[in-house]
Formats: sequence, structure tokens, C-alpha cells
Amino acid sequence: MDHLETLRAFGPMSDEEKDQAITDPIDLVAAIDGRLQLQTSNDIVNLGRYIWREFTDAERDEITASVLAAKRWTFIESGITHPDFQATFGEVTTEPQQESWSGAGHHALDRRGRGP
Repeated sequence: MDHLETLRAFGPMSDEEKDQAITDPIDLVAAIDGRLQLQTSNDIVNLGRYIWREFTDAERDEITASVLAAKRWTFIESGITHPDFQATFGEVTTEPQQESWSGAGHHALDRRGRGP
């Protein structure tokens, strides 16, 4: 949604509806992160098959950390840290909602680089 549509949608919402509107994306980010971890794991297995070798634990951990960090940046972090998102989010949420999002929304990113 663009900025104006977001403001229009949040305007008539009750506090409870706004809380749910914050909870839903938190759940979505967690689900996306879970899928990224699974896909990263599959990518590493497929890479090993493609190049006809098995990775050591250290190699697999290093590759997983790099690939997962890149996927998280691409599919999560680049969006939630974008200045336009931050500005709109700040306009339609209360401080407690922002803190809730900050804690839960960035939880996956705090584990950056760790595999499934």
C-alpha cells in the first residue's frame, strides 16, 4: 500500500484493530524467515550436489550464514528498514506498537546468519 492509502486505512481503526494490524505483519515476518531458513538449507544441499562434494560443518555453517543473511536482507530487512516504510509506520502506530514491532519484527534479524 502506498503512504496515503495506509493513512486512510488506519484512520478509522480502533486501537484493537490497529494492534491486530501490527501483529499480522509480525507473524508474516516470522513465517517468511522460517521459509528463508528452510530454503537456505535446501540451497546448501543442492549446491553440494551440483559441485559433487560434501561440505565440512564449518564450510556449511559459513555458507549458510552468508546465504541466509543475503536472503533476509532481500526479503525482510530491506523493506522494514526502508525510510518510507519507517516514516509511514511511525505515523500510524503508537509507541508501544512500535516497540512491539521492533522487538518481534527484528527478532529474526537478531539471529542473522544462523541456519535452521
